[in-house]
Amino acid sequence: MPHLTRTLLRQLVPIACVAVALAALTGCNEDSVERSLGSQTAQAVEHHYMVDKDPLLNEYVTTMGQMLVAHSSRQQIPYRFRVLDTDMVNAFAAPYGHIYFLRGMLDFADTEDEVWFVGAHEVTHIVKRDSIKSLKNSILFNIGVAIIGGESRTVGDIAGIGAGLLMLRYSRDDERDADDGGCDLIYAAGYDPRGSLAFFERLEKHYGHGKPSSLEQLLLTHPANPDRIKRQLARDMLKPDAIEPNLHIARGYQRRSQYVQAAQAFSQVAQANPTVTDAHTGLGDCFAAVGRLQEARAEYQKALNLQARDSYAVRQLAAVPQSPATLPAPAPADATRAGILLAQAGALQTAINDLNASKTQFEAQVARQMSQAVEISRDSSGMILGLSESSPEFTTPQQDIFMGASAAIGDANSAVYAVEAIKGRFEDANARCAGIKQRLQAALTASKAGRGAAGDVAIAERSLVSFTRAVAEFDMAADAALPALAAVVNAQNAAQDTATYLELMTKYPKVDKYNELVKQAAEQTGKLTEAANNALGKSKKVTRQAEGRALLARINIAGLGINAEMRGAFDGMVAHYTMSRPEDVARLRAQGMGHGDAAFALAAAKATGLDPASYATTLSDHSMIDAIAGGGVKLGGPIILLRYLANAMEKELELAEQAG
Repeated sequence: MPHLTRTLLRQLVPIACVAVALAALTGCNEDSVERSLGSQTAQAVEHHYMVDKDPLLNEYVTTMGQMLVAHSSRQQIPYRFRVLDTDMVNAFAAPYGHIYFLRGMLDFADTEDEVWFVGAHEVTHIVKRDSIKSLKNSILFNIGVAIIGGESRTVGDIAGIGAGLLMLRYSRDDERDADDGGCDLIYAAGYDPRGSLAFFERLEKHYGHGKPSSLEQLLLTHPANPDRIKRQLARDMLKPDAIEPNLHIARGYQRRSQYVQAAQAFSQVAQANPTVTDAHTGLGDCFAAVGRLQEARAEYQKALNLQARDSYAVRQLAAVPQSPATLPAPAPADATRAGILLAQAGALQTAINDLNASKTQFEAQVARQMSQAVEISRDSSGMILGLSESSPEFTTPQQDIFMGASAAIGDANSAVYAVEAIKGRFEDANARCAGIKQRLQAALTASKAGRGAAGDVAIAERSLVSFTRAVAEFDMAADAALPALAAVVNAQNAAQDTATYLELMTKYPKVDKYNELVKQAAEQTGKLTEAANNALGKSKKVTRQAEGRALLARINIAGLGINAEMRGAFDGMVAHYTMSRPEDVARLRAQGMGHGDAAFALAAAKATGLDPASYATTLSDHSMIDAIAGGGVKLGGPIILLRYLANAMEKELELAEQAG
């Protein structure tokens, strides 16, 4: 978790620790203590950290959080859910309902089920009051006892974030309980608890490949992932042949318009027990929703064979259309245009090869220049955690020095996390290029042969332009990031000096010279970290813009070359991730937008208050991303949710292709 600067801890630590200590000593109302502690903690954290203000992302996170709380056993307190702008992979719960998702965690997740599990895990910590229990094992509690003993503190301006919170380590029992509670909550809310396994498995994969330092805090403060996976796999709700759990999970996918994944879960039930009527009606609903009409009729009939008077099956069977929905035919000129675009798409391979070369060069430079910096970052995280739990015998000035040094080291580590995030985005972009190009070529090939729908070629052309620009911008971002590496290394070297002097101050608290050495090193670390962040700024901005263009193309292309019913299902998915209605998406598509165009228009409209249809004017010159960014909308928030959307759409297509 992030680190507290000296002035922040001057404000946070006295209030927090006095509250905790007073509760222990006087037996005052625990909720009142927790409320005071949580309020001051949230104020401190949000003053230093940049809190993401994107309306769509905040609406989504708040809606998710409140749905989870509604299924929890502690609903009588207010809950707040916020996203903090840092590349560290983590999330944390402050006392009394304050839950924070770090952007690095949201970027690390692949699906919303994973994010829901993380949120549910943190809600469970609030329910069980784990933050206060953990405080008693940290330096924060010891400082609080000293304050109660009569020591005074000066409250300065807030200039940092809460290392105390992010450095809290829960017991293994608390973490296991939070995992169990998290799975229970997302299951109750209609989400797939297997998302927890996917999250753990990818954490383990990254851990096994050198564990990036941005994961260090998460790995230091949580149990080993194999143990967590094994424990959850043993639960009934995650067994492949579990009847009621699979029905419940399938219905959750249905509500999100992910009908192919829902059908997969219903099929597991039907295979485990063919006499379960709900499995067959569920399959019928899913097949009908994606245009597999003959299979839908067969499943409804199976349900009626089991229960002849099942009124739902009777109604649904009668409602299945006799023939699939039709799409407006493409114009004759579309076939010719598709052929031209197909050749242009083939030429993209050169640019993709250039991106791969730039990515390889960047990775080599990161490995050469930053391997030691990454080790310093890992070691300093562990050192701060160890010292915070060791109860050092500091004077009040030394406590301030310790907290200021922790903050400086944490800020320097954040620059390393930013480099790792940029590197990860290059890797993801490069890995997806071949798939995007392949799907685009398949859609254009279909259009060239006269298949598809009116407007498909125009959408494909916009996607080609957007994707081409994305590849070029990723290449540009890699070049821009290279000069920043040296600045990040300089900041980490200064952080190492700070950590060294901090350990000496802890070991020899009565030697005054170490106090001054720590302060000087921390000040130098802060200056160099600011320089590193400034150097990284251009690359981060260009990378986000490239991500937006690539996502727009991915989502648009996913909606091409499929039947009318599947396009309607994708309308529902876009609506789900943009907190809108399927008819809103259909209306935008009727104006010539693809699913990606519609998704970004709806996301931008949340921030600007404009009619999303107004972005239709950008279609002719392929400038939607430019128009959105130029209108003051930051792309980071929408990109998170629309990446989950793109992954879910492509998963639906993959499963549909496997099913034939």
